[in-house]
Amino acid sequence: MAKTDNNRNGCNEINPIKAPVPLNDSLKEDQDNSAEIGSSSQNNSKVEELDTQQIKTYGDLTERQKLVKDAGKGDFKDIAPIVAIPYSTPVHSITLSKGPKWLFTGGEDGLIRKFDFFGSVEGKSPLTVAQRHQLVDSISFGGMNESYWENEQPYYKEALLTEIMEEPVKGKGRNKKIDVSTITAYEPRLSPVYSMAVQSDAFWLLSGLKSGGITLQTTRSNEGCVQYYFKDGKDKFQHSTAVSCLKLNNDETKFLSGSWDKKILRWDLNMGVATEIFDKSTGQVSSLDCRPVGGINLQLANSSEKNNDDNNNDSNDEDEDVDALFGESQGIEKNGRDSDNESEKRESAESVGNKQDDTNDQIKKDFSRQSKNTLHSGLYESIVRSDDVFITSSINGIVDVWDSRVSNGSNNVARIGLQKETTPWCMSAIWSSDGNSIYIGRRNSTVEEFDIRNLNSYKNILRFPLASGPVSCVRAFPNRNYLLCGCQDNIRLYDLRLSDYNTDDDNRIHLHGTEHHHHHKRRRKRVPFMIVPGHNGGVLSDMYVDPTSRFIVSASGNRGWQGKAADYVFIYEIQKA
Repeated sequence: MAKTDNNRNGCNEINPIKAPVPLNDSLKEDQDNSAEIGSSSQNNSKVEELDTQQIKTYGDLTERQKLVKDAGKGDFKDIAPIVAIPYSTPVHSITLSKGPKWLFTGGEDGLIRKFDFFGSVEGKSPLTVAQRHQLVDSISFGGMNESYWENEQPYYKEALLTEIMEEPVKGKGRNKKIDVSTITAYEPRLSPVYSMAVQSDAFWLLSGLKSGGITLQTTRSNEGCVQYYFKDGKDKFQHSTAVSCLKLNNDETKFLSGSWDKKILRWDLNMGVATEIFDKSTGQVSSLDCRPVGGINLQLANSSEKNNDDNNNDSNDEDEDVDALFGESQGIEKNGRDSDNESEKRESAESVGNKQDDTNDQIKKDFSRQSKNTLHSGLYESIVRSDDVFITSSINGIVDVWDSRVSNGSNNVARIGLQKETTPWCMSAIWSSDGNSIYIGRRNSTVEEFDIRNLNSYKNILRFPLASGPVSCVRAFPNRNYLLCGCQDNIRLYDLRLSDYNTDDDNRIHLHGTEHHHHHKRRRKRVPFMIVPGHNGGVLSDMYVDPTSRFIVSASGNRGWQGKAADYVFIYEIQKA
């Protein structure tokens, strides 16, 4: 297939871009998708008028909305690969639009490829006999490639000319300087695609660069053209090295970025600048995940009770920080101090309580409204995620919990350190689908599960054979009974109901119960995981789970760290029991 010539239509000009693109106006003028997008204002007004009982019934829901609603139910019978996309270079990141309609892949070669997801799954691009020879029997199709373009590193004209002038050229026995007046063409400089995030309707895409910059590229009209460049640099609100993580918020007006410079920044897409910084990370940021809304609500104790309780005076700051996850961000700093006046104590306690109640009510209202909107309109995300609370993992094994409602000096509200037998390494950490647990992949073939109410020690540990290698990617399903774990050798589907923690529940109940004992034969323990065929022998860089629990996408790449990559991007189909 011939390469699209989009980057020759003025996209590679080296003049600086003065202002960001108005995302909500110019990019949504694509007439081909007017029927798909519809009028958001009309949809929102209709959603508010719907009754709760109507949403619970299936009569008014489309087929996809029914699938989203039932995604958390039932058991998985089998997961089989159906599409294999051959790749000659490591694939560091993947991202998918709403539906999913478009699949974008980015690799070490500095190219972003755009695939038709449903066209690939429906078999519009079959593999040849030679291509299928080394694959499993269930794979018959290849990826339907629509186009590809360079992940270009933008340069400002003055900086580029200065750099070119300083580059020596070998002459006859001596070095010569390049004459700027002789420059007649500009050769784009490519960057490995370490991270990507696409807008839900695939109007534009964010791509992280090795230099620390982030480009906003159009993906429908004038594909691959850089519309705006979030500059790299040594400033406090800029990244100075590779951007390894990108995550859009629910409204797609802001996004979070994590980098190897140990900083996490929140950017405003309408202003084109970074507005918040989270700089307490201890290592290169390897993953970022926002917490699902609707989990455990951590209450804040009244300050008067804290002051009167002698035992709480010795508690560490981490316990208070964990309490700040939902709703009392500024209340801790303003009202948590001792007061000599009893009336001030009561007033401060009442103010904290009122703020806590107001915040809890607001969270519940937002969760209910967004859940209705998500279910009725069939949005890309079936799980509503918080824009304020998120976790990041560092390559050195430390996992941090952040709350953006807390001031910058203390927004690192909790930290999960290394346990006694834990190796100092982590490439993936995620929330569970209910937001109450955190799963962390480790190098010693284990996945640690932490309860958000107690981060000092893990709640459960999921063990794999030592020969399986490091767990480089972990993903949760809408069904809370399963966890997808990507190891060096294979992808495994772990049934959490068969883990050691859950199978020992009966024994713990018997030990803490009354004086009666149960004597029964010891049954053979079932294997708690199932091997998913397809991926074999390579570090998994990213995995995607469809909100309807029908498809899985996996990619292999080391993301700039150590490890060997496999040669394929696989698309799997999930069969339910």
